[in-house]
Amino acid sequence: MNLWKSYGASVRGPGHVATCEPNQDAWTSFHRVWGDGIVVSDGVGSKPFANVGSDAACFAVKHAA
Repeated sequence: MNLWKSYGASVRGPGHVATCEPNQDAWTSFHRVWGDGIVVSDGVGSKPFANVGSDAACFAVKHAA
């Protein structure tokens, strides 16, 4: 029986709010029969599509586990 729950949040910085850019950080959690995990990826704010890369990194780790 899995009793572990995870919650998280990330907010855009003031620079991204001012320029209407998306939040570029990502996180996810996963639950497996052998254990639980959390993945965090910090977007590279100076690069275009950094939000896509951080989401993809979290997706890849979650599904590789």
